[in-house]
Amino acid sequence: MQLSQNKCAGKKGFSIVELVIAVSIIAVFIVSITFSFSLFLRLAFSNTLKVKAAFLTEEALESVRFLKQSDWETHISSLESDTDYFLDFSANTWQISGNYTLIDGLFERRLVFEDVLRDNFDGRIVEEGGTLDEGTKKLTVFVSWQRNNATTTESFSTYIANI
Repeated sequence: MQLSQNKCAGKKGFSIVELVIAVSIIAVFIVSITFSFSLFLRLAFSNTLKVKAAFLTEEALESVRFLKQSDWETHISSLESDTDYFLDFSANTWQISGNYTLIDGLFERRLVFEDVLRDNFDGRIVEEGGTLDEGTKKLTVFVSWQRNNATTTESFSTYIANI
């Protein structure tokens, strides 16, 4: 009889160690799942802002194309180069203005038009030393937003021409 009591006495301490190890493994698993979930949520929110910035950039490009087609002289060629401009939607149409606007209380969208120079020999666009092309402008759209004391900026450049 004493032999069986000694067997049970040794197992009691061993099951407490097993319990502590099992609880530790479960706690590590729960903490890692919680951390992963919060990381995925932060990434998803950040990605949402980037997608919205891409849509705002595309909207600006399409608006400038619309204005270019309606009247190049009034809307595009009269603008100063290397100056910040902003888009306004009023009176059921887009307008390019110098008035700063904040979109959804978060995004800033700027348009910068630059003169285009062409090579005198073959008409390619060059950075320096060419002839000014009055019928072409380089357009860069910047969309910026601030989150967690850091500013993120997405930009896109293209050429528009009076065709």
